Amino acid sequence: MPLFATLSASPAFAGRAFLTLFVIALFGRYGTELPILTDGVVASLQALPSWLTGNISLIILGILAALEIIADKIPEARDALAFIDEYIKPTLSALIALQLLTPEFGETLAPVLGLSELGAGSAFFPTVIAVALIAGGMTWVIATTRNRILEPISDIDSSGETGLATIISWLTDFGSLFLVVIAIIAPILGFALLIVALGVVALIRLALAKREKAREVSCANCSAKHSVAAIECPECHAPHDALQLGLLGLTVSTNRVVDTPSHQFDLLKWRRCPCCAEKLPKRELRQTCPRCKTETFATAEDARAYLGNLEKLYSKAIVLIALVGLIPVIGLVFGVIYGRIKVISGARIYLGRFSNFGSRLALMLLSFILLWLQAVPLFGALAVAAMTTVSFTYFRSRFRKQIERSFS
Repeated sequence: MPLFATLSASPAFAGRAFLTLFVIALFGRYGTELPILTDGVVASLQALPSWLTGNISLIILGILAALEIIADKIPEARDALAFIDEYIKPTLSALIALQLLTPEFGETLAPVLGLSELGAGSAFFPTVIAVALIAGGMTWVIATTRNRILEPISDIDSSGETGLATIISWLTDFGSLFLVVIAIIAPILGFALLIVALGVVALIRLALAKREKAREVSCANCSAKHSVAAIECPECHAPHDALQLGLLGLTVSTNRVVDTPSHQFDLLKWRRCPCCAEKLPKRELRQTCPRCKTETFATAEDARAYLGNLEKLYSKAIVLIALVGLIPVIGLVFGVIYGRIKVISGARIYLGRFSNFGSRLALMLLSFILLWLQAVPLFGALAVAAMTTVSFTYFRSRFRKQIERSFS
């Protein structure tokens, strides 16, 4: 059953690549005598090379797995992982598939197809390579879909204050560990879980595609497709009766825009083009929309006006956050998430992910201290409001410096 075991490990690789590889190497070193393993899985594990199951390799893999788990709890490192793991995860999944499938190829596929002379160790047999590529491809699909779903959460919870990204990270850790163990000890069950996982991924991708399609309408002038939140057509620049943005910057609202400058501010706050509402690709102030060629902030005054609007939002939001902060726990959760979505993410979304790591670490520590003060009666309102104020003040300062750098 190594074919099923190999393929069913794809979701585990999509979650935690080095943790999955570490568990496989551990089973190859210490678990081949377990009576619950099938003969095919045992043969594949026993065929793992000594460089993978040796002491030094296990230590290195253990360290990499630990770093992978820890890094996903740190916002900057998590963003870096999201950028590179879409390449590392499918590569490791495909490579381990080549190794695990070797005994099965030698004992079943090759004799049946009359290709035994190639030898059981041949990694160039087209069928084995095809299966390995399928395993890597499934890992890539699951990993990219996961990153796409988590991107809005990462933008909102970039400093880890809400705890949403951390909870998802821990669930990913335990999920990958569970899936790789199941893939080894119960390949058929693991394969069934793989089918379920692929079905869920397919449904999610269809839902995302449907949501993207629902954003589009045809221009009355040139028939070009564009977002329902656009104030003008990206092709002919004819005006459009736009819809307001909904939660998390999605075009789920059915309300018409009555205040165009306010709507443009909302578009920019979610890093969308202020004219055609297309998603802007860069975390930079000065950039050109890839669709309609509009420049986001043409002058420093435009950027300062945008920051001024954020400051007005903050002055209104902080009162509600302080009042709700009087409620233990619920006030904390609401205050942190509301402040993040309403104000802070608007400044954070145009700043680089990896700069000023020391300052952000200090900010996280201060927020953690304020977090515990929320449980003190009457201090709760001040604690939650202080957390929002500290974060907004920090990102506002960085935004101002970004204006100076961008327009100097």
